[in-house]
Amino acid sequence: MQTFLNYVAEKIASSTHKWDNIKVIVPNNRAIIFLKECFKKVIDRPIIAPKILTIDEFVKDISGINPISRSEILFNFYEVYKENTPIKELELFSHFSGWASKLIEEFSEIDSQLIDSKELFNYMSAIKNLENWRPEKKRELSKIHYNLQERIFIYYNKLYQKLLNSQNGYYGLRIREAIKNLPFYIEEEIPYHFFIGFNALTKSEAILIQEMISAQKAEIVWDIDIKFFEDSYHSAGHFIRKYYKEWKVLKKHTKQEFQNFFSHQKKIEIIKTFNNNTQAKTAVKIASKLYKELPQESTVIVLGDENLLRSSLSVLPEKSPWNVTMGYPLKNTLLTGFIRLYFDLHESVSQKGFPYRKLKEFSILIFVKRIFKITNSRNNLLIQRNLNYVSVESLCKNDKTGALFYTPFKNSKQFLKQIEQIIKITRNSFIAEEDEPYHIQVCDIFLGFFEKLNKYCQDYNFIKSVSDIRIVFETMLSEETLNFDGDPLSGIQVMGLLETRLLDFDNVVITNLNEGILPKSENSFSFFPFDVRKKFEMNTFLEQDHLYAYHFFRLLQRAKKIFLIYNGSSEDFISSEPSRFLMQLEYFKQPNHELKQKKIQLPSTELRIKNKLVEKTEKILIDLKKIGKDGFSPSSLCQYIRDPYSFYEKRVLKIPETKESSKYINAIDKGVIVHQVLEDLYSPYLSMTMRTNYYDEMLEIIPEKLDTKFNLLTNNSHIKTGKNALIYSIIEKIISKFIISERDMVKKGLKLKILALEYEFKKTIYINSLGESQNFKGTVDRIDSVDGALRFVDYKTGNLNSSDMTLIKWEDLTTNAKKNALFQVLSYSYFLKNDFNYDKVIAGVIPLRTFKNDFIPASIKINSREKDALEIKPITLNNFEKELFNLVLEIFDPSVPIVEKTI
Repeated sequence: MQTFLNYVAEKIASSTHKWDNIKVIVPNNRAIIFLKECFKKVIDRPIIAPKILTIDEFVKDISGINPISRSEILFNFYEVYKENTPIKELELFSHFSGWASKLIEEFSEIDSQLIDSKELFNYMSAIKNLENWRPEKKRELSKIHYNLQERIFIYYNKLYQKLLNSQNGYYGLRIREAIKNLPFYIEEEIPYHFFIGFNALTKSEAILIQEMISAQKAEIVWDIDIKFFEDSYHSAGHFIRKYYKEWKVLKKHTKQEFQNFFSHQKKIEIIKTFNNNTQAKTAVKIASKLYKELPQESTVIVLGDENLLRSSLSVLPEKSPWNVTMGYPLKNTLLTGFIRLYFDLHESVSQKGFPYRKLKEFSILIFVKRIFKITNSRNNLLIQRNLNYVSVESLCKNDKTGALFYTPFKNSKQFLKQIEQIIKITRNSFIAEEDEPYHIQVCDIFLGFFEKLNKYCQDYNFIKSVSDIRIVFETMLSEETLNFDGDPLSGIQVMGLLETRLLDFDNVVITNLNEGILPKSENSFSFFPFDVRKKFEMNTFLEQDHLYAYHFFRLLQRAKKIFLIYNGSSEDFISSEPSRFLMQLEYFKQPNHELKQKKIQLPSTELRIKNKLVEKTEKILIDLKKIGKDGFSPSSLCQYIRDPYSFYEKRVLKIPETKESSKYINAIDKGVIVHQVLEDLYSPYLSMTMRTNYYDEMLEIIPEKLDTKFNLLTNNSHIKTGKNALIYSIIEKIISKFIISERDMVKKGLKLKILALEYEFKKTIYINSLGESQNFKGTVDRIDSVDGALRFVDYKTGNLNSSDMTLIKWEDLTTNAKKNALFQVLSYSYFLKNDFNYDKVIAGVIPLRTFKNDFIPASIKINSREKDALEIKPITLNNFEKELFNLVLEIFDPSVPIVEKTI
């Protein structure tokens, strides 16, 4: 296959210019390696090769301005910001960096597009003035934002000048200065320039190239197929068609002969998979097979999303030669995860110490466990109880390793030294094992990071907190990758789409061809709205779409076999919609293209979870009898109905439930508080007919009672702020709403008397079929009489509705866990049938989860549409007794095993 770079090498070799008087400009470094190889093929004797530069290096040479890291630009910008912003409006560096990083990108684009910055910012100010035509109505925050917008032009000019004076700058500044110096550069005796394979040029790049061509000091070689160029609807040819319309220097010259490869014979497969891991496995499998069958042909896997790299690396076969060019993102390494959690932990420390949950999350990290182990420090286990904070002193006292991890931030130097020591200990442990070169290399990179960070902290005195250090760390992290060793000229190549510029392959496998990935979705935020961008000829998502279309179709134009893979199922908020490029490929399909559609779903072993099963041994039966002697409660029987195995664990084995540590009030504690407050509120009115003024008295003391119960239950450790304050407020409103609702009913004439609160009972019942008596015990939340009818009432703070309290078949009580609440209130009616002498008896629940807390009575279904309240009569009690006895018989039946239920 003749590649584009082969064609370029032949073109340069056949030109009239001497090789040592030629300068070749390419978009990226990778193209330089391949172009040098192509030059070797067109010479038959030793010769001085043309000088090959990237566009970035070329701009540096003309402008005399050096590139600068994003971190250093940010630091310079903050200094400018501090000098030109009123003190009362100054933001901390950690807050400033949130918007400043994006603004720096906008500044670079302004310069790259040679926009009149004064005109642009005046236009933006005019828009803001229209939006804020009543400034007296602006709130303080709005005023600050408005003032910031007004000062952006000042920031831009001052930053530009500051960077220019230091002879360092971002790309836009460098190329703007290069354009100013271009006339002087052209007047010199310079080599002849070849601009190779450019497409989406900024305005400054376009002027630079045009001026060079106009001075007959350069020419440009496009890498585009004739089909893409001539079809006015094809997005891949958008930019180059535009240049041929607008550039006078191109109109003067004979139109370049574009190559025609896209219409050649191609086998194209569009493959639908059903998750990202399958995409990775499919791509690697296809590429491996192609290399095995045709090792002389070039093969590439292009990952549309860099997040697929990890999955791809995990399935690379060892026998095939691979070269991964895109670099592994450092943000995905284990050490990055550790450092981020270290920052999290130290940002959360207060005078009370470290939040328990943050500390627990941190302590289980593999790096933390590793260091505590190799330093022979005390075990990094925390007391397993519901703490909110663990003091710094308890973690650091008499423990060097503990002090290394948990000494709070005092100053930048001390904090960074702690991190460096932790990384060095980790690195030395990997060296000792002699088989962890990857982890050692990662440690070395991060040690370099923090050494540089230390210097930044000394040079810039505004990096004063953990948050500031973290911002700089994250900025540096985004610029670095872990590079792999490999041969870029042979074997199967793995790279990103932008890395394929100027390169051609016989076999191409591309992943992640979904909308929103290839092409990328619209940019999320810009200081300049879409209309302003269009007016000033700045890039929008439309240009981005054209750019990705070019890179995609350019890569296909010379390929013979093409495999295009997309994810057909939505996962992690990623669209399952196929990329528009796939539809365009079908639309622009040539007669020689053989296009197939495929679906791939890798076979997965069905995971069968076997329910736990325990046979009732003699020992277990003895334990069950002890439980029966002590007394079955309605709640324990409900637990058995829900899951016999859970009943076995808690009641027989006496395994305590795991209580997750949380700084927030959990659902169980919330229920306990509600029950206790209601008991305290109603207790003074036991055996009294309720009056409206009683409820008014209760409403006045709700805050006091709630405070007492809240603090008592939580040991004053759950501070009533944030989510806890919200929970507290909701509990207060739920109780108040219930009291008001019941007061209104009494006001309308309801005769209500509270007979008992938290009424405890223990009853012995003889079961004929068992041949012995069993004890039953429990506590009823409330027993009252309403208009002469006795009510057994259970408060419920969980999810519950009227259908859960409706009986269809009696056996549902002991087989359907959703009927637990119904079983519970009928149990109270059955056990306490003789304790109260009322003609009419009903049972039910009052749901307190929401503000709608009407009494829901136990009911029975009459037909598909109607139901009646279930009055507790002898027939009702007989039917319930039958189900209760059957349940107890099952519990004691040795032939019925204890089987886990999947809920």
